Amino acid sequence: MATLSTSSAGPAARFICDCGNRAKMYKSWSLKNPGRRFYTCFQNPDNRYDYFEWYDVEVAGRNGDVITHLNNRHIFLEEKINLLEEKTTVLEQDIGKTSK
Repeated sequence: MATLSTSSAGPAARFICDCGNRAKMYKSWSLKNPGRRFYTCFQNPDNRYDYFEWYDVEVAGRNGDVITHLNNRHIFLEEKINLLEEKTTVLEQDIGKTSK
């Protein structure tokens, strides 16, 4: 099982995996944990977590709802931009064909 190790050099916690590597911090953008930071290690060849530890406390209540809404809106707008870019490319190709 992975362990939490603290450095004697200072108060900051160091998150160490069983493989001996220091876990890196990432940010979750899942619907359940939007914006929540966590430490994990990806050294396992199967891409499974050898180590996983939440850094932040769970976002609850209205704050979590707002973050989730904004994240969903961001995803929607990115998809809309991609569709518009595809349509623009098709229209530009059609214009190029008709002008020849």
